Amino acid sequence: MANNKARANRSVYFYINVLFVLFFFFLGGCFLVFSAYGITEMFLFPFLAANFFLVILFRKNRKDGTFRSPLIIVRIITILFAVIILASPIIGVSFKNNKHLYPVKRAVFGYGIRSDSEWKKILPQHLPDNCDEYFFRTEMSFPAQDYHPYAYLVMRCDKEQIKEYISGAKANGLENIKKEKTFSEYNFDNKTDIELYEQDINYHVTVISDYLSIPHHVFIWLSDEQKLDLSTDAVVYKSGSFGCAFDESSGLCLFWS
Repeated sequence: MANNKARANRSVYFYINVLFVLFFFFLGGCFLVFSAYGITEMFLFPFLAANFFLVILFRKNRKDGTFRSPLIIVRIITILFAVIILASPIIGVSFKNNKHLYPVKRAVFGYGIRSDSEWKKILPQHLPDNCDEYFFRTEMSFPAQDYHPYAYLVMRCDKEQIKEYISGAKANGLENIKKEKTFSEYNFDNKTDIELYEQDINYHVTVISDYLSIPHHVFIWLSDEQKLDLSTDAVVYKSGSFGCAFDESSGLCLFWS
């Protein structure tokens, strides 16, 4: 009878551990390939180590019952690893309009997706208190050739905050993209259809994107109102393919990393 009970208890613990491992390797493995590659990889070996200690502690606890507390602690640690591994990519692709999760999304993208430090020069460490129309999209890793995940941050701030961001861009060594021509000269040289520019939002975006040297893929994430509000007086700072733009007249701040 005692052996049957021990075998039954052992089966329960055994299947719990098996479920933990399968849970990680199936779902965590999917995210490893398609989502937060860096974060998932970062916690892979600690997770496996925790499972290894679970087996050892379980055997010792079954033998003399003196390892119950360490067994509980390691089990909790294993659960936390699994939650972090699976929650990170979910947070990364969600909560685009939730200001409170900005630091978490920034960390998931910066430490879990990017392998460089350029993103730190672009994305603000903290959001200002006085920002509106907040939008923050972070892209996850994907196994495709020439695929580069980006982060897009859009919001409206006051002039004082914009001046602070401009000072920060200069301090971080970002290059100020100078306009070689006035907007009128640009329109004349490129034979811009002014009437179409004022009426067709897609043509408007094409013209202003080229004039300000802001990549077209950045404009995709702006609302129609924001696309029209961004003035030709906006200042742009870049570092390679990353950059930021600030427009004091509309209060728009754009960051792409």
